[in-house]
Amino acid sequence: MRDGTCAETARWRGAWAALALCAFVGIAACQKAGPTYDPSTDEGQINELMATMGDVSSSQSLAEQLFEKSSVPKPAERVKYGKYFFQVVDKNVTPESATLKVNVTANQGGAVTEKEWTAVKSDGKWKLKSAPLP
Repeated sequence: MRDGTCAETARWRGAWAALALCAFVGIAACQKAGPTYDPSTDEGQINELMATMGDVSSSQSLAEQLFEKSSVPKPAERVKYGKYFFQVVDKNVTPESATLKVNVTANQGGAVTEKEWTAVKSDGKWKLKSAPLP
């Protein structure tokens, strides 16, 4: 009888070990790393710029980093960017400028509006020249 109990305990330990392994692998596989961009390329730098747009509404200094000096939105306009999600659906990049087709979607849902944004390369960094909202 004792051998049966030990065998049964060993089976349960094996089952629990297998379950724990599956859970670990499942969690590791489901964890989503953020997108990675090659900052040595123009497209990578533009993608990083766009990935940061969601935070521009809460920081004037960030807006000054992301927008060309003459295009930095005033605080009242800057906070409006926090009401939207942005997704680049197409881009045309030259060495000094870029035209971006951006889907702009309200955070609360609603229609997707496609807008054309422009960026320029200034002192080796990409900055937005125009980023109209709906």
